[in-house]
Amino acid sequence: KKDVDHLVIFTDNCPGQNKNWLLMAFWLQLVEEKWFKIITHHFLVTGHTHLPSDRDFALIEKRHRKYAPEVYSPEGWHKIIKDANNKNPFKVTVMQQEDFFSFEPVLANIQKSAHTTNKENVDFSGVYTFRFKTENTKSFFIKHTVNGEYNEVNITKKGRPVNTPLCDLKNKYMEPIQISAKKLQNVQSLFPYIPPIHLPFLNGLTSRGSDEEDVEVL
Repeated sequence: KKDVDHLVIFTDNCPGQNKNWLLMAFWLQLVEEKWFKIITHHFLVTGHTHLPSDRDFALIEKRHRKYAPEVYSPEGWHKIIKDANNKNPFKVTVMQQEDFFSFEPVLANIQKSAHTTNKENVDFSGVYTFRFKTENTKSFFIKHTVNGEYNEVNITKKGRPVNTPLCDLKNKYMEPIQISAKKLQNVQSLFPYIPPIHLPFLNGLTSRGSDEEDVEVL
């Protein structure tokens, strides 16, 4: 929305999804490009939260258990999600491989500081709020309590910075994504129990010849 200057985000405390340098770099880039003047990211208290998305996931899970307990392909999940909420149906946007971009150039341009400017440790796990401002894109600000003061975290990297606009990011995947050899073997062992109509998708899976887990570290 063109008339929105301050973006406020509420998420849970999951480190892998929400509390990591990749997401911090993304918020910084948005204020750098002046999409927003201020971005404030709040984290709800662990064990005392219930976001609207939690109800949505519960509806999807209920539809899955009651009407479609066996799912053999991504298309199966598309239908479950579409049919999960009769009153306000979910809109399913099917992502393609070319819709994913590598954020590494933006992440590489920031210094992952271990301390605030007043020498306090930057402990992401204990942060309650992050704040990012267009007026200072060389830092972001954190606080550890609801009513606490913000402390500055400088992320300026030594040397000449190279800013990479979001519109210039390259595709993250240049070839079909492969899975581990062990996972592919497990999938293929289930072929006798899968309806033939779903096999074309599964037959298209390929292995990278390694048993490493399919986990990306942020």
